[in-house]
Amino acid sequence: MSEAELSIDYQWSKFAIEELVRNGVDHFFICPGSRSTPLTVAVALNPKTTSIICIDERAAAFAALGFGRARKKAAAVITTSGSAVANLYPAIVESSQALVPVILLSADRPIELRQATSNQTIDQVKMFSSFCRFEISLPAPGTGSSFDALVMTIDQAVSKAHLPSEEGPSFLNFAFREPFLRQGNAPAHSNRITQWLSTDKSFTRRLTGHRNLDQDDIETIEELVKKSKQVLLMISGPLSSEDKTAVAYLAEKTGWPLACDITSAAIESTNLLHHLDLSLLNTRLQYDLIICFCSRPVSKRFLQLTSETPTIIVNESTERADPGLSQRIQVTTSISGLARALAEKNTM
Repeated sequence: MSEAELSIDYQWSKFAIEELVRNGVDHFFICPGSRSTPLTVAVALNPKTTSIICIDERAAAFAALGFGRARKKAAAVITTSGSAVANLYPAIVESSQALVPVILLSADRPIELRQATSNQTIDQVKMFSSFCRFEISLPAPGTGSSFDALVMTIDQAVSKAHLPSEEGPSFLNFAFREPFLRQGNAPAHSNRITQWLSTDKSFTRRLTGHRNLDQDDIETIEELVKKSKQVLLMISGPLSSEDKTAVAYLAEKTGWPLACDITSAAIESTNLLHHLDLSLLNTRLQYDLIICFCSRPVSKRFLQLTSETPTIIVNESTERADPGLSQRIQVTTSISGLARALAEKNTM
């Protein structure tokens, strides 16, 4: 075992990176820096990781954002301390607003060097608090914190970033003392940590379920549907393949036309209204009810259409997604579950 691998900083970072990997976070966008050396070495020595070196922190954060959007799971970004962390801000805002999971790992000065005009030091604690789903500043290794607390914190950060319908960034701020990769007394392994090391499972498991509507809720929606002669289905955000299949099934069974906003990605349906956004430039379409899946539309013409028409917004998030102030009912439930329930009740 090398001198680096024997160091307390490496052991601390190794456990953190290993637990991220066990939680499915195995891609790391790494920005060069000195104080983040223990985290970078831990990634490099873990054979289950994929690392991408990015010179610019802004680019690294947006690359991780794109990864999360495409793969539906978080990648991690590693940065050094100081203003390097501030460069993540634009991507963090986008991650929060777009509900895309991202894990941020920053290095920081230990507590005795904060508020002391130390070089390359800013207040990184709660830096992104308005936008993060989880944020914590971890103590420097060897200051009494246990490995149990560390890996449980990692579990919590990943779970919060992937909470269904509330996905977003989680921020872990790691303090390290110089010299990095120094020798020291690492915390003793508890029985649970020893057991964890012998498996490939995460330290804790978190299970989250979706709420399904009861029959009375579905009947409330059905009352509006029955009063409407012209119903338009709309997808206004990225859906899972299961949700897209269910909404397409609803369109096929009911004969209701289906419109897709630009953020919704490709979907196959014989009822799909192609180029509706352009058509609305010259055509005034009349609908009695719009059922909008996912979120509010990006297109101003789609948004105008929903503002003029009674709208049911179906989302798995509790956030109000209605800048047009048009919604009659906001439904927080499984999109695929509701789509299939409506299909069975409204077959042509």
